Amino acid sequence: MTRPLDIKILSLNECTDFVKTKSNFNIVSIRSTYRTPKEIYEIIDDKKDNYDSIIIESFDDVERREPMYVEPKLEQIERILNWSSKIGNNFAVHCTAGASRSSSIAYLIACQKMDPKEAVKILDFWIHTPNQLIIKLGEQVLGNDKLLKVMLNAAHEHYKLYKTEWDDKFAKMSAFIVC
Repeated sequence: MTRPLDIKILSLNECTDFVKTKSNFNIVSIRSTYRTPKEIYEIIDDKKDNYDSIIIESFDDVERREPMYVEPKLEQIERILNWSSKIGNNFAVHCTAGASRSSSIAYLIACQKMDPKEAVKILDFWIHTPNQLIIKLGEQVLGNDKLLKVMLNAAHEHYKLYKTEWDDKFAKMSAFIVC
């Protein structure tokens, strides 16, 4: 029987706390290229006995070429997805903030193992803003050009739902405002 997919999307700080205890998770470590001192990653690197395996890639959170930043490359996304397809179903994916690069990679890993409409449910759009370039690269690797569209539709539905709620609350609140 296959174990269910368990993906944690973490910031660097959350991941350093996470690896301090023993787990059966596989770590995807997305590292910034120049802004983060290498010593910050030492805890994750030193605690290798506390997790099953790790893959490390370095690129910045950019969606187009920008001076001083390194954009994700197809080969990097391909390495991560090939690696994740060969190991278990427990992943902790981290980047610096735990919002963009990590959520994109986590979504792509989930898309390998389930329908994208189910995979998108791992995202919390209050926290996660997946990097569209990473998802476009993942579409190429996975041979599915619908992944970005599914994610954007889910984000749109999320924001539309809460925008309506907020508009209703704001309308009720503004009725009490005396000019």
